[in-house]
Amino acid sequence: MEASVSPLGPSGHPSEWALYVHFPFCRGKCPYCDFYSLPVRGGEVPPEYPELIVQEFKHLRGELDARGDFPSGCSPRFRTIYLGGGTPSLLPPPAIGRLLSQLGQSNDVTLECNPEGLDRAYFEGVRTAGVTRVSIGVQSLDDRVLRLLGRRHDGQRALHAIESARSAGVGDISVDLIYGIPGQPLQSLEESLRRLSRLEGVDHISAYHLTAEPNTAYGKRVAKGSVREVDEEVSMRHFRLVHDLLERAGFEHYEVSSFARHGRYARHNMAYWRGGKYLGLGPGAHSYDGGRRWWNAPDWPRYAKSIRSGLLPREMEELSDDNRLDEWIMTGLRTRWGLDLARGVEVFGRQAIDELRRRASSWIDRGIALEQEGYLKIHPRHFLISDALILDLAG
Repeated sequence: MEASVSPLGPSGHPSEWALYVHFPFCRGKCPYCDFYSLPVRGGEVPPEYPELIVQEFKHLRGELDARGDFPSGCSPRFRTIYLGGGTPSLLPPPAIGRLLSQLGQSNDVTLECNPEGLDRAYFEGVRTAGVTRVSIGVQSLDDRVLRLLGRRHDGQRALHAIESARSAGVGDISVDLIYGIPGQPLQSLEESLRRLSRLEGVDHISAYHLTAEPNTAYGKRVAKGSVREVDEEVSMRHFRLVHDLLERAGFEHYEVSSFARHGRYARHNMAYWRGGKYLGLGPGAHSYDGGRRWWNAPDWPRYAKSIRSGLLPREMEELSDDNRLDEWIMTGLRTRWGLDLARGVEVFGRQAIDELRRRASSWIDRGIALEQEGYLKIHPRHFLISDALILDLAG
């Protein structure tokens, strides 16, 4: 694996902020989804929601302005803006445009989309509104697998959404895919990967292993024994197929679940992985300013009531040096660039980094981790077992 440094530079601490806006509303809750989301009748976002987001932003910005810790100007420029959910593509393009105009500017604005109900006119509208990148929740092109996942679209609908975005001139298209699904044939996964990797305009693929989160419908079925998760051997076989096929197709496996062509990384997520500052708006959203982390309660009625009353419905914690070291390890080792050890010495001290090297030595001896040109990293072929390594090093 060739040496390279993070696109955000060796410090991993960009001076700009990223902005995340959470839209918890969706047409229906997927059985595996662990994000805070609420099905809404008719797929319509409550009309007051965008205005509440703007009010929260104004409250939060006033607080950060007082600390001298926020971009100046009437319309701040963010490193990235990400509209996630839920299903933010339930918002019509004019509403997205009005919201963005009141929050700030960025050359990198991502909109998460589900394939159903989207056509070329919709994507042309969101481009005009300021969206530069879309992330489409394809998950699979196999209709049987999509039914297993409880998805509302079929494979043809997913392909139509991708082509609609491309023909509308969206220059940056990412698609999501899920593997490790009970009952998913290996050849089905391979066919979806081949077709998606060959599509014009698709330069980024996020591939996630299905997990049984305890508060999801899928997790509860696994706990009851009515569904059995795939075993370790199948998980590894699926992961190897995803890694090998996409790398051969010209996609760089640059993060545990992320593949990009031509360096077309998900810049918003890079801010999380490399220690950047970010603001989160909406119920359940998280924020980080380099020393503190805070998050809104994942409760839409409480959120709405608090914002209307001029309050921020949040909890907050100050991060200790040990907290920050653990977070640096956990996020940095998710990427192919790994940890800049010289930077680690500057921030956390020689003793902490020497201890990190000592803990990592057994993983290096086994060929799972490596230290190369001043960086400690995990080889992408071993990303599937990265959690065990990270827990060992950050313990």
